[in-house]
Amino acid sequence: MSAGAHFAAHFAADWLRRREPLDGAARNRSAVALDLDRWLAGLPRNHGVLHVTDLGCGLGANLRWLAPRIGGLQRWTVCDHDDALLAQWPAQMAAWAASLGGRCSDDGGALTLQLASCTVVIDRRRLDLSTQLHLASRMPATLLTASALLDLVSAAWFDRLVESLRAGHASHALFALSVDGRISWQPADEADARVQACFEAHQHRDKGFGPALGAQAPAAAERMLSAAGFDVRRADAHWDVPTAMQPELIAGMADAALEQRPDLRRLIEGWRERRVKLAAGTRLCIGHHDLIAWPRAR
Repeated sequence: MSAGAHFAAHFAADWLRRREPLDGAARNRSAVALDLDRWLAGLPRNHGVLHVTDLGCGLGANLRWLAPRIGGLQRWTVCDHDDALLAQWPAQMAAWAASLGGRCSDDGGALTLQLASCTVVIDRRRLDLSTQLHLASRMPATLLTASALLDLVSAAWFDRLVESLRAGHASHALFALSVDGRISWQPADEADARVQACFEAHQHRDKGFGPALGAQAPAAAERMLSAAGFDVRRADAHWDVPTAMQPELIAGMADAALEQRPDLRRLIEGWRERRVKLAAGTRLCIGHHDLIAWPRAR
């Protein structure tokens, strides 16, 4: 999960909507470095249909970014623990499809998304990935994908996911927007490094999956997938945070830092006040990586 999503125990729908354009811009950059369109075009299909499983799907931003790039006939199984988010999918997808001149129909179960470049059947599943990963990861699919998830999970949890991939439950993987620990403020503040250290320590707290990988997620995922027999490529997908979003991110970082180190309240609150005042003239960059993996040729 990227920086702002650490600020609450549940993913607020309004936050997911606000961050989607920021995520999209970051992923557009990484797609070039990953040669992603070529990679997606080479994914094997079953009788002409590409099967995709999306873990922690939220409101569908991952599908909205990926499906038009993949093109053709697709069947997605999307998983999330939050019924309220899953219930918003018909309206979200209908509005998005209409904005592109397409349509989304709902037969009371599966959604069918029809765009100029693709037709996508979407099955929604309520699953708690902290306890039901075995159900999600064993759904037959060519592509397993997740966005803003890996820095939340533990090494042990991700190892179980890799074992499922190695067992053939999916042959290819795409993990987007994992934080990598880079937070750059221009201009700098004297307390940036200390607040960031507290924030990073908070990122490693158990988010329901065991001790979280936090900023180590991209490197750990690459290492574990490579050891399991996958070729892996990852690329920078940093956020350039617009001024309007900075106060919310500053507040979230400060709250997490205070929860981690309440003894540093004076330092952290001073940092929060100065950062909010400086926001209009500040360039904030938050680092993420995107990663793709596929079976190594033998």
